[in-house]
Amino acid sequence: MNCAARSPPTWPALSALPPLECFTQLLDSDDQLRIVTSLILAVEVDGQEIITVEGISKDGLSKVQESMIDNNSFQCGFCAPGVIISATELLNNNPHPTREDIKEALSGNLCRCTGYLPILEAVENATKE
Repeated sequence: MNCAARSPPTWPALSALPPLECFTQLLDSDDQLRIVTSLILAVEVDGQEIITVEGISKDGLSKVQESMIDNNSFQCGFCAPGVIISATELLNNNPHPTREDIKEALSGNLCRCTGYLPILEAVENATKE
């Protein structure tokens, strides 16, 4: 996924940071690309519409959120926002991803309690709905 295009490339501190996918993310409502929130200043998105995990669906839960619940993909919920945003971006750009595509899209999200299999299965199931 191309988060690098969304962060300022001239900041010297960026070269010392871990992969961009490791941070809290939002979706840019225009192009549906993830925005890495710890690498962007609030003033840089002033006046722009952004979507948080709470706003992914205007009517109830999104198909990704429902699939995560149906597959018991989360326990503590720490990873849920990043996983849901990453999976939503993936499915917006690739409605029928392979398992490798899903793994790549979710690669920067850390889950410490459920494990990754229920999360992968939930994304796969969301493509079938």
